[in-house]
Amino acid sequence: MNEIASRGRVVQSSPADEFQITDLKTLRVMAHPIRLELLERLARSSTATELATDLGVPRTRLYRHLHALEEAGLIEVVSTRRVRAIVESVYQAIARSFVPGPALLTSGSMQDIGEAVLTTVFDTTRADLKRRLDSGRLSLDQREADPRTFALGRFAAFLSLEEAASFVERLESLAAEVEVKDDGQSTGEQMYTMQFVFYPTGGDIVC
Repeated sequence: MNEIASRGRVVQSSPADEFQITDLKTLRVMAHPIRLELLERLARSSTATELATDLGVPRTRLYRHLHALEEAGLIEVVSTRRVRAIVESVYQAIARSFVPGPALLTSGSMQDIGEAVLTTVFDTTRADLKRRLDSGRLSLDQREADPRTFALGRFAAFLSLEEAASFVERLESLAAEVEVKDDGQSTGEQMYTMQFVFYPTGGDIVC
């Protein structure tokens, strides 16, 4: 853990590149749309006020989620900042990415783990998109957009195992090129989010 700064002095801290989730309890803490968004944005340190502005939600709504993430050891307070008469905590995620670790597979039933993973991934994106569409900050109509900064789609393709593996490698490599780093934010930059899932769909599935 980082030492908390005193009198508003910021402690420089860099999150780890990756954190492996090893138990179902931790995964369930993350399995909430707001909490996963907080983890994404806290790759760079922020206060609750800054997070609330970025997410477009009341600040008071975030405190219980920040507390839950801190209790689970997924974020930490890296400094404090005095704003008028209020001392605000500055939070940061312990890692830039959170991935299921091998030990997670033995921490509960595969059905429970699968449900938690799907909830974490898909419900977060759905809630984020809906909030931005409802507020008008995002539009599904990109026909006149210049530059175009939003894409949504689904496709299927017939590939060999080698071609599929190559596609996954190239996709992950492309994402890694622009992954959020801790080197600050330049003027004019904003966060963009991408979610992808790629899986074989051959064979019969009984629904």
